[in-house]
Amino acid sequence: MSSVETNTSDSGAKSDVVVGSGLEIEYVKALAARKIRGFRGTIDERGEYLDEVYQSNARLTATISSDYRDRI
Repeated sequence: MSSVETNTSDSGAKSDVVVGSGLEIEYVKALAARKIRGFRGTIDERGEYLDEVYQSNARLTATISSDYRDRI
């Protein structure tokens, strides 16, 4: 079972640290590795998207971000 503990860093700042079982930690590590591998499969060695679908989604995201940023 997971628990949340308060951790104080050397600077004195507090942060919540989630402490889980070894099984939970391994699950999160495996999930993160799959997500990163999946993303790496969409870009080439120069960091450019391999497929037009990803390029158009990136442009759409930038447009939406700009629109909302300009509203605030």
